Amino acid sequence: GSLQKKIAENQRALEASAKELSDLEQQRGEREKARDQQQARIALELKTAWQMGRQGQLKILLNQENPHTVARTLGYYRYFFQARNTLLEQYRKTLRELEELQLRIDTTLSELKTRGQTLAEQQADREHEARDQQHVLARRPRQSRQAEHRDDGDEEHDEGQRVEGHGRASQ
Repeated sequence: GSLQKKIAENQRALEASAKELSDLEQQRGEREKARDQQQARIALELKTAWQMGRQGQLKILLNQENPHTVARTLGYYRYFFQARNTLLEQYRKTLRELEELQLRIDTTLSELKTRGQTLAEQQADREHEARDQQHVLARRPRQSRQAEHRDDGDEEHDEGQRVEGHGRASQ
């Protein structure tokens, strides 16, 4: 009874952990895909920055005669710098999320392993109890037959005494 309930609870917990593991692995796959896309964008940004860097921001600014053009060029540089920083921060965030997901996956795998071992022990205990019960039941019929056989012998003995008693009484 109690062992059977524990086994059922453990099996439900195993199923829940397996589902959680599946969800975590799906999330990890999505995060890895996002990471790969972010890496590609960062590589492109770095390539662009390298190409722009060859010209030199100062040289570009000094070659500008119109102050509005200089202001606009500085605005573009600021925009690219901010976009690159945002991209790098998103990338760092994705890496942190991947680390957290991996920790949760490892924890869930550990729980699954522990629960699996516990379930195996519980099932072994249940099988042991079933075997013990079968042995007890197997002994009972023998003991019952022996007791019945003894009872039958007692009844025959009792009847023999009654017959003897009636025979004496009639004499």
